[in-house]
Amino acid sequence: MIHNAGVPYLSREKIEQTASKVIAWIAVERLERPSETPVAHIIERLVKEQRLLFKCDADLGHSRRGRKILGAFDFSARSIFIDPVLVDAKRTARFRFTLAHELGHFVLHRRRMLDWPALDAAPSRVDDDRVELHFLKRRSRIRTPRQWLEWQANYFASCLLMPAATVQQAIADLQGEAGVTRRLGRLYLDDQPTNRVMYQKALYRLQDTYQVSRSVVVIRLRELALVDDRRTFGAQHIARLFSEEGETTGSSQTS
Repeated sequence: MIHNAGVPYLSREKIEQTASKVIAWIAVERLERPSETPVAHIIERLVKEQRLLFKCDADLGHSRRGRKILGAFDFSARSIFIDPVLVDAKRTARFRFTLAHELGHFVLHRRRMLDWPALDAAPSRVDDDRVELHFLKRRSRIRTPRQWLEWQANYFASCLLMPAATVQQAIADLQGEAGVTRRLGRLYLDDQPTNRVMYQKALYRLQDTYQVSRSVVVIRLRELALVDDRRTFGAQHIARLFSEEGETTGSSQTS
């Protein structure tokens, strides 16, 4: 089944499985215990064995919208580009996510016959600025083939950096250290200070374990349904209440 502009239909489950296979290919033990995914080693091996080219020393310039291009994938040249602005120890999480995102294009899309004009992209190349690298929280808000293409690459990146096989164990480990004995592996969040503190500790632990940003952790926990959020008066929940009333249910690409 092919989506608009040649973008394939890929479910969450399919992307998750694909990311896990990539991790197992380089370091299967990373699927057994919570730890940082060696994205750089994956790239190095692909360069040696799959004719992938990787460059991070050239300024990628700006998109037509005037935003800095952070990463790119050239389909015809089988090349991943990362802008030097991200090659900085202070921005490790953004660098790793951008690299994993471009790797997602290579793994998921390199053999696809894509309609480049329909994707608003140059022939055989996608340039990604912060808009493409922004992980939409709701797939029902995705409207264009390019958004589908980038959502898939972003979801692959989150699966690669925070494999589902270990995230629940990472939460359970933290809970065990805190003396929690019930509902291990899932976070319960309500208006009680103790539960809020545990939630914040979990975010920090997961950020540190997987070397990802806070936003990636929050979205990944939501995707994996590992947070039972019972807060009642937060501004976020009020905003969600109104947004859900105006949303239509379903979409053309569902799991």
